[in-house]
Amino acid sequence: MQLVSDLTLEVDRLTRENSELRGTIEELQNEVEGLKRRIRDVAADFEQRLARQPPPASQGGTEKPAASAPGREAAAQGAGNDAAQADYDAAFRLLEQKKVKEAAAAFRAYLKKYPGGADVDSAQYFLGEALFIGQDNKGALPEFEAVIAKHPKSDKVPNALLRIGAIQQANGDEKAAEATLGKVVKSYPQSTAAKLAQKRLESLRAGQR
Repeated sequence: MQLVSDLTLEVDRLTRENSELRGTIEELQNEVEGLKRRIRDVAADFEQRLARQPPPASQGGTEKPAASAPGREAAAQGAGNDAAQADYDAAFRLLEQKKVKEAAAAFRAYLKKYPGGADVDSAQYFLGEALFIGQDNKGALPEFEAVIAKHPKSDKVPNALLRIGAIQQANGDEKAAEATLGKVVKSYPQSTAAKLAQKRLESLRAGQR
């Protein structure tokens, strides 16, 4: 029975991880498309500005005109976005490789360096996930709670609630765990997290009989 239980938990964990990774891949694809659109917009804006510039004078040296302030700002913003994406990707690869301590440190660094970054909600969630996988439930709990408090509209909220319920159950607070898991099922009925929460709820209630 213990073996069956262990295998069931492992399958449950892998299912959640695969679901979360698929969601992250979709997010990254959307972000890449968004970056492509922004690059096209910046390029179109630059071409329009260039077309409105007067022709260069025939006299004088060959010194090129300095880039406009908006052009410099757009270039700096693009470079910042690229750096943020690279740091996030590096942190996520560490998590994929199960280097949970390194991943947690990398996600912390991302959150500190890019508090307004495009992936800040995902970074917050996966910081908790890295700690959770590393069996640091005490450290993971406030990170998952931060996802809900700081990013209430994020698609990571259902998974964060699911993890909070699992931690509460592991801590022996079955009443709180039941309430949290019930919230996932009620508030996010179409999510993968809701299906997993329902299974955990059924197991929890069966154990209380």
